[in-house]
Amino acid sequence: MEYKLKVARPRFIDMTADSDRSRFDLVELKQDGMWAVLGIKAGDMRIYGPSGDWRKVFPTLGDNVSDIMILGEYMFGSNWAIKHSVSGQFRAFDIIEYADNNLRDSPLRERRAELEVFNLLHGQEWSWFQICPQWDISRTDYIWKNWVEDNDYEGVVFKNSNDAYGKNWGRIKRTFTVDYVCLGFNEGSGKYKGMAGSVKAGLYVDDELTQVCNVAGLVEIERQNFWQNQKDFIGKVFVATGYRLFASGALRHPSLSRREDTPWRDDKTPEQCVL
Repeated sequence: MEYKLKVARPRFIDMTADSDRSRFDLVELKQDGMWAVLGIKAGDMRIYGPSGDWRKVFPTLGDNVSDIMILGEYMFGSNWAIKHSVSGQFRAFDIIEYADNNLRDSPLRERRAELEVFNLLHGQEWSWFQICPQWDISRTDYIWKNWVEDNDYEGVVFKNSNDAYGKNWGRIKRTFTVDYVCLGFNEGSGKYKGMAGSVKAGLYVDDELTQVCNVAGLVEIERQNFWQNQKDFIGKVFVATGYRLFASGALRHPSLSRREDTPWRDDKTPEQCVL
């Protein structure tokens, strides 16, 4: 059976540690997986990725499993999944259809109860299926310290137990900061052709200045300035932020830091940027 299954995602509100969380009452872990849908239709069970294309097909189920749409994170292809030995697992956090019932307008607490029922009936039989844990929001600091900082989870997500599906969720991702040496620029594409697309970022690795990643997140005036005046920036130190720091010194989804007036550092020499 060939069909796509794409579900619109709620909008995430990026929050900082001191953001107002008063409209939320629950906190969940943000794991480093792919947004995915576990769909069962007429006994055909598949996991679908963000674009709606299927990513994994399971053996056909019998008639004893109802049609369903469960949302979660599919642990596929990431260094985090390999490190935590969870490759191939599906971490469920919501259910929006079950046995011909559309649950989108039901409050989250009721959808969660349906998800727990499904897990008792079927999910516990599958070693690759787990429900993402959920806590009262008062536990946020504990979750952040013990899971995000100490166990390398990606961050936390805030939800309201009374919300229908589609209401905004809050999110805080753990960020990392690295000082890099500018080794040059990559040209942009499309409307950014003839401008800088990203910064070539380097670190000293075994006493040799080595490119470790490309840093994006440039605004248009920077793209033009960097590309037209490359010699003014090559060899200078700049600050980048990202959501994970790899052993190579590269950041995941690196972008120029906006924490100060400028990402460029005149107080640090290239030789101090060491892996």
